[in-house]
Amino acid sequence: MCENFTNMLIRVIIDNVLSFGKEREFNMLPRKSLQTLQHHKYPITINGNKVEGLEVLKMAAVYGANGSGKSNLIHALNILSHLVTEGEILSKLKNGQFKFQENREQTPQQISVEFVQDETAFYYAVEVTNGQITGEELYILGFEKEDTLIYTRGIDKNGEDILLFNDEFEKMLETKILKSILLKSMIKSDSSILKIISELNYPFLKEAKNAFKWFSNSLLIVFPNLIPETLISNLEIPKFRHFVNQIISEIGVGIENIFVLNEKMNIKNKKLMQLIEMNPKQIVLNEDHTIMIAKIGEEYFSKKIQLQHSSDDMFATFDIEEESDGTRKLLDLMVLFYGIIFQNRVAFIDEMERSLHPLLVKKLVELFSQDTQTNGQLIFTTHESHLLDQEIFRTDEIWFAEKDLSGATDLYALSAYKPHKTKDIETAYLAGRYGAIPFLGDLKSFEHSEEQVIDKEKNSTTRQNSAE
Repeated sequence: MCENFTNMLIRVIIDNVLSFGKEREFNMLPRKSLQTLQHHKYPITINGNKVEGLEVLKMAAVYGANGSGKSNLIHALNILSHLVTEGEILSKLKNGQFKFQENREQTPQQISVEFVQDETAFYYAVEVTNGQITGEELYILGFEKEDTLIYTRGIDKNGEDILLFNDEFEKMLETKILKSILLKSMIKSDSSILKIISELNYPFLKEAKNAFKWFSNSLLIVFPNLIPETLISNLEIPKFRHFVNQIISEIGVGIENIFVLNEKMNIKNKKLMQLIEMNPKQIVLNEDHTIMIAKIGEEYFSKKIQLQHSSDDMFATFDIEEESDGTRKLLDLMVLFYGIIFQNRVAFIDEMERSLHPLLVKKLVELFSQDTQTNGQLIFTTHESHLLDQEIFRTDEIWFAEKDLSGATDLYALSAYKPHKTKDIETAYLAGRYGAIPFLGDLKSFEHSEEQVIDKEKNSTTRQNSAE
């Protein structure tokens, strides 16, 4: 097994954000009594030493009916990541309090995350009330010893900003000057300060750079319609190209080879030339990011992705625009899989099966599951029940999202049910044994006639007028 376990997700905690009306936790912590798929457990390494008894899992799948809130787990983490890297609160958070509660605008929203970056473990949390940050804190996790504060901010009873650092750092004269500058001109009520703190050149604050790096570099969040911009540039890297061709060959989609075709261009458009000069490495020429142009020396080249197919003894080359949505989705996923296998990254993918055949999705996940050389983490939401296989997942790697009676999303792992390792968990799930499946009403009760629909609308209007 690879030993480069330096960047990891431990847990995410969400409260009063989107459909999470109560505090709920998603974690990558293995159940100690579970002995299956031992290579799915990564040791947590801090400063070169493994933390005794503490490991994280390599993958997780989150199941749930439409509207259960499973995607909101990824949306919440994306909100936090955007707040850190861009310094601003997304409207999805400002207006994203749990709707089914009183005084929801005045009730704090909280998102916190525990993670490891470059062999340092962190706890980072943000509290937002009525669209304003009312709390933010960053700690170094001690595990076997006390946690170490890097900074914490809040608001006092007079509505003034408060900023505190570690006790030792607080005693220094330069800290007082720094705090004065930050409080007067740099701290904003709707902005995170982690990025600002990470850019300060103080020895004690150097760990904040690592914390920021986890959000900016190690964390990958992908939604169904997101198009990676790095496919062409990655395909020009021999190691990545070999990886893609090896995977495509193994899953058998009829593609023999994929490569980037470079062709010289005679550019006369001045605006395009100026754009290239501003970004000489490469610029996108179309919305799908499948054609790029780059300046190499004094010459211009177009870069296009080409795929070689075989049929009997014949070969043909296709532009990527001629491929199916499923093939293009597959190539997009290759960028992500490469990152989590070789670059120690944490990838969250919403609806990974979109545009892909179920057996193809299962094969991809199975390959990642069986690979003993991975060092990143794969977390995704899905409806694909064929993946519910104990040869692919540990039961603590399968999670369910389900709405409770209050309309709030609940999260729980399959391991809570303690199914036997020989149990057919797909059949049990589809039978409703674990919840998190659609509740299908009696379709025969649907009104089919125009008169029935009109009568129902009249009755609804009458009830509304009576209530008023």
